[in-house]
Amino acid sequence: MRLHLPGAMAAVLLIGAQGTDDEVKKLQGIWAVVSAEVEGEKKTADEVKSWTVTIKDKMLRLETPARKRVGKFTLDPSQKPKAMNWPGLGSKVAASPYIYELNGDTLKLFWREPGGERPTEFTGKDTAGFLILKKK
Repeated sequence: MRLHLPGAMAAVLLIGAQGTDDEVKKLQGIWAVVSAEVEGEKKTADEVKSWTVTIKDKMLRLETPARKRVGKFTLDPSQKPKAMNWPGLGSKVAASPYIYELNGDTLKLFWREPGGERPTEFTGKDTAGFLILKKK
């Protein structure tokens, strides 16, 4: 049996894209921020109670009283931990490397500055920040 390589590669890419699309669907919705740390500063419950993250299609919007940030994100759920890239809060061009974890109605997002190495664990050490979210 002869394997047609271009067709096999297309099938693998299509399966990978479908997995990413399924993962994007799981993240859809409005999320309340329940815990946050930004640039080494732990935010209080009062500070984050008005923060929201909205994920629609492949767009992520973070709203705080001080700023609104929206941008298209990309995912790679095959990485361990799962990887996301999203334009950094202080950057209009480069994307920040994120890791994420979805467990029920809780979503964890941990990131480093644009150009930095992707975080490897959900501890908050050596990161530019993190958000712990609950689905509304």
